[in-house]
Amino acid sequence: MDKRPFLFLILSLIMVSLACGLPEALAPTPEPSPIPTITLAPVEGVVTAVPVDTATVVLPTETVEEAETAVPTAEATAAMMGTAIPGPIVDGEVFGPGQQDSRTLAGGDEETYLIDGVKFTPRFVFVETADEIDLKLSVEGTEANFAGPGGAEVLVFTADENGRFDLNVSNESEVSGAYTLYLYDAAQAVPGAVHQPNVVLPEGETAQFQVESRGGRPVLIFVDPFDQSDVGVVITTADGQTVSDANYGGAGAAEAAFVLPRETTRYTVTVREINNAPSQINVLLVPLE
Repeated sequence: MDKRPFLFLILSLIMVSLACGLPEALAPTPEPSPIPTITLAPVEGVVTAVPVDTATVVLPTETVEEAETAVPTAEATAAMMGTAIPGPIVDGEVFGPGQQDSRTLAGGDEETYLIDGVKFTPRFVFVETADEIDLKLSVEGTEANFAGPGGAEVLVFTADENGRFDLNVSNESEVSGAYTLYLYDAAQAVPGAVHQPNVVLPEGETAQFQVESRGGRPVLIFVDPFDQSDVGVVITTADGQTVSDANYGGAGAAEAAFVLPRETTRYTVTVREINNAPSQINVLLVPLE
């Protein structure tokens, strides 16, 4: 009797049994679908504020909460920069960018500060008071006295040569009162400020920056072109209301502005080149404490 058919049947049963007992892990795993990515399309005519020496991009679509976490505190910024937060000026010292000083002036009096002038480098001076004194700023023939009693003043001084100059703070009123003086340079970062150096602005386009006030304290805006471009600065609130439109200087001149919010407010600062030519700028936005 031929036993081969029975042997074949037995082997077939053994193979089926083994196949039914294989673990599920041996089954081929389907390839996962790729995670979709989202590309943000640029807004026509608006340049994201990207300094040429860094890859960090701050998108203009950030929420207020994201902006608050993105802007470091004064202490954190000072620690990253390796510098201390500047204190009051001492008599006889040079009053430098990033410093501030508070004094009291009798009616008709003035204080003099020694500042360094760097050729063709703008210095931005801001002074404020909570009293009804009439403040005037002056240095080397440049003056600012526009606001009247109780008002703040801003002055831009650009030295024609390297040297040291007297910055005078005068009380033009007959009453006494206190003031606080600030000095900035748009090329230098200061603790707690938004600093965007070396921003390239293509022809016919604008750059936007965002800054949030600290309560009702002033926000200072300084834009300094590297070249002979003519820039204008428009400051708007979150609801699109224009609160300042600064275009006071000509080609190559820096622009300075400030706003006085009544509460914590987020501003959009739009910088445009007036003469439809490429521009390179330094931007410094200072929300005072």
